[in-house]
Amino acid sequence: MKKITAIILVLVLSLSFVLTGCSKGKDIISDDGVAVPGGMQRISPSTVDYYLFVSEDWKADISTGVVTAYRSDTDPTNICMMSFGLKDMTMTYSEYWDSYENQFKAIYDNFEMVEESETLLGESSAGKYVYTATFFGGASEKEADETTAADTTADEGNTEDGASDGVEYKFMTVVTVKNGSVYILTYTSLASSYDNNISDFTEVIRNFRFKD
Repeated sequence: MKKITAIILVLVLSLSFVLTGCSKGKDIISDDGVAVPGGMQRISPSTVDYYLFVSEDWKADISTGVVTAYRSDTDPTNICMMSFGLKDMTMTYSEYWDSYENQFKAIYDNFEMVEESETLLGESSAGKYVYTATFFGGASEKEADETTAADTTADEGNTEDGASDGVEYKFMTVVTVKNGSVYILTYTSLASSYDNNISDFTEVIRNFRFKD
């Protein structure tokens, strides 16, 4: 959980640089009149201009200051949503992604784009990006290589919690631009368990909507 939380915080720092559809069961009308898809919960606060829903068995977490939910206490797979006003009102989602990708590569190692395609987020044209990267707990691979020979020898074989080799994560990020703001919806998981909850994230994308 600490590694996933660290990744969210790094994503926030890097970002600062710069299909509605069917759901399970019937919609439930919340106390404030919002139609919540059956089997889902709203995790977006009333202060934002969108509605974000996740499966009701995910756990909401606002401890990082970002709209986030994680799968369970034993599975740190998470979904987070961030939005920022753009200085360049003419910027497209693909242009923003190019800027973000460069910042991401400067922080993470072994970045590899797996899939890049077009989609919709709240009926707004968006880019969908699936990629992998390695997280070294704050030290990049280059920085790790600069340790002394003595330290390297002392730490040899120490792979607990990814200390030596880092941990590989797999992400899906959906980016759209609307009314001068960029919206970034990201699914983060260990690469080895990426497929376990991706269907839940598909539902998040399908049910995401902007306020009228």
